[in-house]
Amino acid sequence: MLTYSRLLFLFLVAICFPSLSFGDASTSSILKDMQKLSVLGRVLYIGAHPDDENTRVITYLSRGRLYDVAYLSLTRGSGGQNLIGKERGAPLGVIRSQELLAARHIDGAKQFFTRAIDFGFSKTPEETFEHWERETLLQDVVRIIRDYQPDILITRFPTEGPGHGHHTASALLAGEAFEKAGDANFSPGLGLPWQPARLFLNLPHWTEPSEDLLKQSISIDVGKYDSILGRSYGEIAAEARTMHKSQGFGSAPERGSLTERFVLLKGSNNSNDLMEGIDTSWKRLERTIEIENDIRTINREFAPEAPWKIVPHLAKLKASLRKLESSSWKESKIELVNRLLENALGLTGRFSTDSPLLQRGESFNAKLELIQRSPVPVRIHSVTFRPELPTTVKFNEHMMLENVVNETTFSLQTPRSLSNSNAPWLLKESVGDFYGFDKIKNVIQPKAEAPIHAVVTLEVHNEILPLRLPLTSYTTDRVRGEVATEAAVVPKIAGSLSSDLLIFSGTGSKTVTLELTAQTQKISGTVHVAAPKGWRVEPNQIFFSLNEIGGKQFFQLTATPTSLKSESGSLSFTYGSSDPLQSIAVVNYPHIPGLTMVAPLQAKLLLVPLNVPASQIGFVPGAGEETPKILSELGMNITEITEDRLKEDLSQFASILFGIRALNTNPWLGTYKNNLLEYVRQGGVLVVQYNTHSTFSPLEVDIWPYPLSIDRGRVTDEKSAVSFLQKEHAVLNFPHKITENDFSGWVQERGLYFVGDADERYDRVLAMNDSGEESLNGSLLVTQLGEGRFVYTGLSFFRQLPEGVPGAYRLLFNLLTLPKKE
Repeated sequence: MLTYSRLLFLFLVAICFPSLSFGDASTSSILKDMQKLSVLGRVLYIGAHPDDENTRVITYLSRGRLYDVAYLSLTRGSGGQNLIGKERGAPLGVIRSQELLAARHIDGAKQFFTRAIDFGFSKTPEETFEHWERETLLQDVVRIIRDYQPDILITRFPTEGPGHGHHTASALLAGEAFEKAGDANFSPGLGLPWQPARLFLNLPHWTEPSEDLLKQSISIDVGKYDSILGRSYGEIAAEARTMHKSQGFGSAPERGSLTERFVLLKGSNNSNDLMEGIDTSWKRLERTIEIENDIRTINREFAPEAPWKIVPHLAKLKASLRKLESSSWKESKIELVNRLLENALGLTGRFSTDSPLLQRGESFNAKLELIQRSPVPVRIHSVTFRPELPTTVKFNEHMMLENVVNETTFSLQTPRSLSNSNAPWLLKESVGDFYGFDKIKNVIQPKAEAPIHAVVTLEVHNEILPLRLPLTSYTTDRVRGEVATEAAVVPKIAGSLSSDLLIFSGTGSKTVTLELTAQTQKISGTVHVAAPKGWRVEPNQIFFSLNEIGGKQFFQLTATPTSLKSESGSLSFTYGSSDPLQSIAVVNYPHIPGLTMVAPLQAKLLLVPLNVPASQIGFVPGAGEETPKILSELGMNITEITEDRLKEDLSQFASILFGIRALNTNPWLGTYKNNLLEYVRQGGVLVVQYNTHSTFSPLEVDIWPYPLSIDRGRVTDEKSAVSFLQKEHAVLNFPHKITENDFSGWVQERGLYFVGDADERYDRVLAMNDSGEESLNGSLLVTQLGEGRFVYTGLSFFRQLPEGVPGAYRLLFNLLTLPKKE
């Protein structure tokens, strides 16, 4: 399996939607929130991964029925694949977490997680629970139910049948948690008991339900048009779904009637509606007549052209809410009233600094700006900071005038007590397939908070209105416009390497460039470089001196294995009193907040004795992988093949390698099928790595010389036995003799999306299977075509090469150097 503890360096810095937002201040948004004041219903939708949620259902229940809705994803999706970049493992989990938040921003729901780490595809729930200790995960789900107090639960997946073991596990846990959440004897430390009324299965669209299930099900049209929002819930849902870009889930808007079906699994009987018989009005609480009267007044007095007229009535409602006994609904509705006050006042603000990168103990200049666009008197009561900072902030005017910016500048010092910013679920080393944690909230919360916030307390009609503003840096991009990046705490000196993976096929030396960048003024010192046993690095001490922020120095390091028996390891870097030298990198995709990563700097050293092909290799990019970079590190002559290049003579390439999912991501490749097959006929080798094919996302092009079909066959046990079906085949013998030992040390899986049916002219070379399943022989197919060879493989080379699995290198090189016609 992937070693997640290696990736605990990750942290994220989130920018807002848009540059700063306390909610949508449009009249339509205010009207929807006013309607939501009267609704006290709550739904928890449960799945296994980011992108499992049914955004049509969530949007309808949140935007249409006005319930509080949340999606619980057991994992953050770190075991998946990435269609938009090269991030894998924990970094991908951060990206997918942010994609979920982007989707929730659109569909109006909340987001929760458990501590489970996504370890990749699992075929059964039994296998899943071998990785995820069932009782531990059940406690996480129960805790969320007790904290959130939903009226109903909806599970995305059934509790039996073929599919992903994680999916089935999420449904089983939903059923168990439904029973245990209301049991006062079960884990009382997880909070007060809460019993949801019902548990439903949202019938999946990818299977045909039985007649019995259809008769039992409730049908709901979730595609209705909302005249206030000016869009249907299907259109909004498609926009939310499209936020899962790393998984290729761009969705077209759906208009017209959209039917979703639900089957009651547990709880009180019902006939026509999910919430039938559940009081979702204020009558579910005691002594709320005054509140209901206040809400009626707000609705009566609202004027779209002058929303500020309801501000005094909102202030009165807030005072009435504060009189209620403590409950989750009290806090939820006070939060909603605060949002309505902000939007009705046209209130916004920002707490900014020039650079988003802060260093402990150093001062920085900050600016606080506030504006409200109404004639209502608003008084600035106080400004404090989290964490507490010994600074007094004064405005020239404490009364906020209509459409006038109140601003002040001052100096702050970053507390020395702050640590480098980290994603909260990565603060502690993982334990097995669970994220470690010191506080459970660090696991279940969707994102990291900015390290410093300003808390501005305003006074409106004798009510206090708090604004929490994260410290943020603003820049202007000529294409995107204003881009906001929340502040992060980073080290004073950062390092980067020209390559973080050095692969050796013998005892020769390799050079890597170390770049040091100052994050503060005037810094000097010594960086110590340590090589593992069996390796030598020169120099092992580097003296540097930098005078300004952003200043850089470059140093050449030479690494050498001392023998062919040197074990793999890493160069490590320390600075000062043996503190790890850190790297800083920003991953920036337009659809999600910017992601800043801080990592202990290291260069992985791999010694893999190989016969490295000396000829020119062409590479057709697919869905983001490190293969061409890794092969280049070994001294191979790799040339990227673009569409224009395919129009030219390909004979210069001894072999051409397709990246993973190349046909999925570049459908234009089908146009050049004849060119590519003619290249093979003339003696070339064409190696195609796996592509996906499903009912929902069919593979629409192919370049096969003879018919073959890709199915969903895969082997998830990375230790499963591998049988050689044709031991004398060139693929297993030239230039490397492939044995069972070459399949030792594989990570996460053997392979995926194997070939099912295929023309008999293909040679099937390998067979393998997961425990208790039939043997699959579609992981590696080879056929002769003219003078050359065509190869299709579902083996997961893209995972094995970065992990330094020697056998994967040896077998891939055999594929790339297949001899011409035998």
